[in-house]
Amino acid sequence: MEPGKLTYTHLKMMDLIVRRLFKKNVDYRINVSMDIPVSAKPLESRMGTGKGRHSHWECVITKGMIILEIYSINNRKLLRALNLISQRLPFKVLIKTFIY
Repeated sequence: MEPGKLTYTHLKMMDLIVRRLFKKNVDYRINVSMDIPVSAKPLESRMGTGKGRHSHWECVITKGMIILEIYSINNRKLLRALNLISQRLPFKVLIKTFIY
């Protein structure tokens, strides 16, 4: 629904929720990769002496991007998992389900 930034902790949260709700009988795929290193310097350091160490990795999410695909049989658990994930992400998410 809107652009944003996704960090490694968000990916671990999505993985944890899917594994907790579905146990072992689900196939899922996370379609993003961490490709932007973010550096940070301490506030107490003086000016100069370079950019600083890498603090974490991020990926940029654009509008209309598919972040997570879950292949499930149980639709009730699927909607519950996607709602839990969408509440914890830092941007608005649209949930689409396809029944084959």
